[in-house]
Amino acid sequence: MTTDKTITIPIIGASFAGLTTAHSLLSHFTTNKSKGIKIKILLINPTPNFYWAIAAPRILAKPTAFSESQYLIPIADGFTKYSPEVFEFILGRATSLDFENKLLQVEESTTNNIKKTPREIKYDYLVIASGSTPSASSSSPLFPGETENKDADRKEVIYPFKLSPTSTSTITETIQSAQSTISTSKKITIIGAGPIGVELAGELADLTSSASGEKKDITLISSTPRILPILKESASGTATSLLTSKGVRVLANTKVISVSSKAGGGYELKFENGETMDTDIYIPTIGVLPNSSYIPGEVLDEKGWVRVDSELKVVGVDGVYAAGDVTDLLGKGGEGGGGDVVVGGRRMMKGRR
Repeated sequence: MTTDKTITIPIIGASFAGLTTAHSLLSHFTTNKSKGIKIKILLINPTPNFYWAIAAPRILAKPTAFSESQYLIPIADGFTKYSPEVFEFILGRATSLDFENKLLQVEESTTNNIKKTPREIKYDYLVIASGSTPSASSSSPLFPGETENKDADRKEVIYPFKLSPTSTSTITETIQSAQSTISTSKKITIIGAGPIGVELAGELADLTSSASGEKKDITLISSTPRILPILKESASGTATSLLTSKGVRVLANTKVISVSSKAGGGYELKFENGETMDTDIYIPTIGVLPNSSYIPGEVLDEKGWVRVDSELKVVGVDGVYAAGDVTDLLGKGGEGGGGDVVVGGRRMMKGRR
């Protein structure tokens, strides 16, 4: 396939799946192997930095464990070897998609997030990699009784295991706020005992169990019969033993049904069995929301995840792929990475699909 036309490929989202796809497509289509095929990658992300969210539990629990430059990495810096003719980083967020006319609407913003400018992009192929947002990073209430609009009312702190693409705060501001709240609290309750909740409990326990650490009362709550329910029972048992040996109180089979603020500060958690517990702060690590509000509903499942086939092609739409944890495939145990996107894109642009 030889053409003078430049093939435009926007990639929405610059976390693991989006970055992998961008680098792989650029590497392939800017080499001699693809001579005659001209592409331009438009990488779109609401923040200028890649956030190493895997380290979030340690970042939040131990502010001095990393320097900011170790977990906030400028995205554009990773693409400096590519010319503006083949790559552009767009700071902004996708606001709507028109599959029929192949149009993407983006709200482009300045680095300080003050000025926002609408931009329309006509695409040939599209990759959706906008990811998901943990409920802890959302501005919406998770439990009855929580304050609405947590991002504006700082009574409800956001714990950025990831940051919502619609957040009005920067990731630095959000991290610092969460770190300050955690460090000054004596009684900390973590709601949700999956990998993030267990890791955070362990990081906090390391601090309080050390000789120089300030003593804190840490409780880990699981609505399931055991923590880490996706793992083998033996692994759950080992994790429970390690946490309890460090002073963490583990409550299994305990479901929080409401949260209310106390007049003198702190919160009261109410459980399904009618019992209550007071805490200075609570950190929810349950629930994940797809970042798919801009995507037409016909390609989403009932929970808002993008429906894809085994090659990560969006079901029912030509020339559109989705990768990472915005897809229903990843939620069902698939890989959901960028590899199949790259292979499929190569085939289509070579006229084999």
